[in-house]
Amino acid sequence: VNLTANFRPEESITRAEFAKIVCTVLGDDLNKIETKNNFNFSDVKKEDWYYEYIETLAQKGIIHGYGDGTFKPNDTIKRQEAAIILASIKGIKEDTYTDINGKVIHKDTLTNFDDDKSIPTWVDKSVNELSKLGVINGYKEGDKVYFKPANQIKRAEALVMIQRSKTKIEHK
Repeated sequence: VNLTANFRPEESITRAEFAKIVCTVLGDDLNKIETKNNFNFSDVKKEDWYYEYIETLAQKGIIHGYGDGTFKPNDTIKRQEAAIILASIKGIKEDTYTDINGKVIHKDTLTNFDDDKSIPTWVDKSVNELSKLGVINGYKEGDKVYFKPANQIKRAEALVMIQRSKTKIEHK
C-alpha cells in the first residue's frame, strides 16, 4: 500500500477534513474547552461523515461558519481560516471594540509578514501570535516572507500546523 498516494500532501484540504484532523490530533486540548454554543449549520447533517467534528468545534466556539448559516464543509480551507481555528483552541482572541453604532470592529494587529496589509483584521492577531509560537511560517521569496492568508492550505501544511500547535498549546 502506498500511503503517500492516499495522503496527497500537495493537494488542498477541505474545511471538513481540517475539522476532523484538528479534533483527532488536538482532542485532549478541545476537551479542556467548555461547550457553550448550539450547533446548527444548514449544510451539515447528522449522517455526514464529518458531522461530529464540526459539531464539536462549533459547540466550543472554535468555528462559526458563514453569515448565511452554512459551514461549506467541502470548500477548501484557506490559511487565514486555519490560523483562526488553531488560535481559538489556544485561547488567542482577536482584539475588538464596539463602535458608536454597536458594530464590532477588529483592531489591526501588525504582523512581521511582508504582506501584512493583505491579512484581514479578523485574523491578524491570531496569525501574529501563532507565528511567534512557531506554529505557522510564511513563504520566503527572496528577502521577504509572505503569509498569503487567502491561499488554500495544502494537506501537508495543515498537518504540520496542527502538529506544531499540539506541541505548543497553552490555555489562558
